[in-house]
Amino acid sequence: MRLFSLSDETNQPCYVLKFKDTHIMLDCGMDLNSLLNFMPIFNIKSKESSQYGNVVVHANNSLDNAIPCNIKEVNRRFFFDSEPMVSTPEIDAINLNNLDAIIVSNYLSILALPFVTEGTGFKGTIYATDPTVQTGRHLMEELIKYLGEAETCHDSLRLLDDNISGVPAELLTALSTNHRWRQIYTQENVNSCLSRVHTVAYNEKNSIFGLLNIMAISSGYCIGSCNWIIDSDHERITYIAGSCALTTHPRPMEHTSLKKSDVMIITNLNRSPTQNPDAMISEFTTATVETLKKGGNVLVPCLPCGVTFDMFECLANHLKLSNLAHIPMYFVSERAEASLAYSNIYAEWLTSAKTAKVYLPEPPFQHAELLKSGRLKAYPNIYGDFNEGYRTPCVIFGSHPTLRCGDMTHFMTLFSKEKNNAIIFTDPDINYLNALAPYQPVSMKVVYCPIDTRLNFSQANKLIRDLRPKYLVIPEQYSSPPSLQPGRTDLIIDPQQSHLITHRGLDELVLPVKRSYITIDMDPSLAADMVPFEIRPGVAVVQLASTLRNVDNKYTMEPLGPDAIRGKKRKLQKPILYGNLNIAEFIQRLEQYGIKDAKVEDADGGNFIIDLQNEDSLIQILDGSIHIACNEEATRVKIRDATLQSLQKITAAKIAGNNTPGTSSL
Repeated sequence: MRLFSLSDETNQPCYVLKFKDTHIMLDCGMDLNSLLNFMPIFNIKSKESSQYGNVVVHANNSLDNAIPCNIKEVNRRFFFDSEPMVSTPEIDAINLNNLDAIIVSNYLSILALPFVTEGTGFKGTIYATDPTVQTGRHLMEELIKYLGEAETCHDSLRLLDDNISGVPAELLTALSTNHRWRQIYTQENVNSCLSRVHTVAYNEKNSIFGLLNIMAISSGYCIGSCNWIIDSDHERITYIAGSCALTTHPRPMEHTSLKKSDVMIITNLNRSPTQNPDAMISEFTTATVETLKKGGNVLVPCLPCGVTFDMFECLANHLKLSNLAHIPMYFVSERAEASLAYSNIYAEWLTSAKTAKVYLPEPPFQHAELLKSGRLKAYPNIYGDFNEGYRTPCVIFGSHPTLRCGDMTHFMTLFSKEKNNAIIFTDPDINYLNALAPYQPVSMKVVYCPIDTRLNFSQANKLIRDLRPKYLVIPEQYSSPPSLQPGRTDLIIDPQQSHLITHRGLDELVLPVKRSYITIDMDPSLAADMVPFEIRPGVAVVQLASTLRNVDNKYTMEPLGPDAIRGKKRKLQKPILYGNLNIAEFIQRLEQYGIKDAKVEDADGGNFIIDLQNEDSLIQILDGSIHIACNEEATRVKIRDATLQSLQKITAAKIAGNNTPGTSSL
């Protein structure tokens, strides 16, 4: 078994598992932090937006190894002024044509999938839950819409050499991984990619060529998120990525099925393990109310899914308790309306409390009531209907968390210079300081309260203690404390009694799991003819002559056909030996053959060495085998006969005597 790591970003994992002649990709996340190296895309050109940054390096496409786009400086920070590019896993490191299947854990782990499936020769099947596919589609289409609107520069950033002249050192560091940067895919790529998806339900088994079975179980992180079990009849691999032990809106995490694992892979843990999600929610609502009471506006850059639904509910309740229920909440995203609508039709993927509401009937999420009452209003953009109903002070949720695209860039030009306003960052996967950098200096209040519900180290360690896998595979950074907190030994994964295997980005691991057995079914007619011979209580044997058939990697023993039997019963030519050699009886047998100088040495592990000095011979008795070193043929024959007489044996006549007449099993 081999495991290839194709990503050095633990929260955007991508692996390829090779086992039993199959290649399975585990997740395919996209690192959106690469967008932070670019200037924002302003959908509305204004005097304010045009003043962001000064061009310090001009584009020059006529020279070799030259800058193909402008570079701007903002407050001593440098940014490419071109169409932003996203960062993918190291998909060029493998032959994608060999992939048999791709399994996806959640909507963030599907974003880079079109880069894997389109134009690469990929012929396999993608497995994901329906909520993951639909939410992933919303996020993909939103990125296509926003990044396709890049108007800051008509040129696209070519992949540059690390030593290109004229590029500031800050951007050279970013360019060290620019071989993974790509322009965003097209709508046609997304449609083609998602048409290959086979949607699965929780606890539904799917076979991969009859060699392995895969099954998704709830991970509790978001609607439709899952952990995966990959098993055969004798081996079991579990993949835990992006799981949540808290009770939010998705169905709770299922962990009972994860027991008895030969290999457990854990990744995508909490990026802010020292921050309690409940405390962060409280800080978010408190900071919002404080800003609104001063007459300011609040910006909340976020994705149109996931924990955003919980923020709607918590904030709406807190505003009501603070006598601010009249303050409007706006949700501005290209896929805002679709995201809200889909969340209410996935009742079976939610907690039991929310599922029960459907049968009342009531909408499972409170945001349905907020939309109906007008306290929450959803808009695809800031044009048209939004301008007609917009009023301040207000709270604006919207895309994108990077502040590089979407309508949030426009609101930053409006609100960032007013000290009464505030921007609250809640996405733990985006570096908020880098997100703000192109807009500096800002006068608005900046609040960072990352709401991350994924497993922290304490929860992950408890899970490992309960599940007790034989081998535990984790990223190397999970095995040591953070570099800025070397004394925090509580911020590491404790393997407990499991054998720990760590990896870095782009490592290839050889996992100590080998194919030892396969399961073979027996035809009922063949089984009916069997009459086993009991060699000791609870253990019986029978000799068979049959045809072994393999269809779709499923093995079946069937009776021999007439041509194979050729009119004669098969008989054992040699006896079947079994049991352990009794040393005392063996020495007596040797003495009966005239060999009386045997010297027995007890080796480790129940092994023995018998030295026959006069015969110049040596006998090694190991577990399951006997080795005889002898120069004289006559002596060798005596030792052989003594050995055969000291072991238990099953002869053809012995078994035949226990079979009923007319059977064809011998």
